Amino acid sequence: MKLSLLCLGLVAAVCSLSAKADTSTRALSSVEAALVAAVLNLQSNTTLLATAASTTSASTPTSASSTASLSRRERYNLGNILAKRSDYVTLTNGTNPIDGSAALKAPGYLTYKVISNTTTYSAAKAACLNYCDSTKGCIAANMYQEINNPLLDLVFSEKSNRKCALFSTVPCLSGLTNRGGQRLYGNNSPANYIINSAVFYKDNGPATPPGYAASYGPSTEAVSLFDSSFLDWQLVPSYDPALCANICNDSNHTSCVFFDIWTADIQSRNTATVCTLYSAAKTASDATMSNVDVLIVTNSRGYSRST
Repeated sequence: MKLSLLCLGLVAAVCSLSAKADTSTRALSSVEAALVAAVLNLQSNTTLLATAASTTSASTPTSASSTASLSRRERYNLGNILAKRSDYVTLTNGTNPIDGSAALKAPGYLTYKVISNTTTYSAAKAACLNYCDSTKGCIAANMYQEINNPLLDLVFSEKSNRKCALFSTVPCLSGLTNRGGQRLYGNNSPANYIINSAVFYKDNGPATPPGYAASYGPSTEAVSLFDSSFLDWQLVPSYDPALCANICNDSNHTSCVFFDIWTADIQSRNTATVCTLYSAAKTASDATMSNVDVLIVTNSRGYSRST
């Protein structure tokens, strides 16, 4: 299976991927099956990872806590922290009639908020990027207006149809696929639609955790789960190498000297962030795994212990 994603400039290396799907008929190993089940379970919105440094073993992926009482919006709001402002690159500014008429439906969705549509474009953009800066794991923001949505028009206190959606991975233009089309006011009402959709992303990668050195990435391949030095995998709530470093450093993984953080992508939209741990240092030449069954590897980065 080959996925060709249309991207611009610096994001081409991240977004252009050829997923070499496993076409064999072999049964999944217990480790692979457990990982696939955990990601599918997470994406079904029945569970959510409770903590970043869960110590559940790979054979029993039950490190998620039930959040049935939480709304979808709350489940994806994984906590905010203040972060240093980074420079942003504009992928599209919302004026293109094709790109501007669709919202982003892409890997790494985090959360969203409603922002004022009575301000200037510059003020709204600043508010959206400030929100990204203050949200843990945010790398990209999609600001757009959704027309004919009663929640935005009548229910939410902001009384604004401008939304700011945040993502933990670098987006591509091909991810702009949500064009509305739902009759949210009733069967005979006009369908909702998107206008002025703009996408911005940070041009710097995530910070390297203390005590580690970056080995490779971003890549569309990770180190195999069949590698002789493979130790464990864990799901984490956001794309943050520091979370993987904490797991590699904990008392349950004393032989861990290398980790790979990557996004498990299902049909270019349903994702989870995976940490895989190893007892030997690895390089880009060791990263040969492009998929685990239906999970496609994207945004893979490797880090070796340096101290």
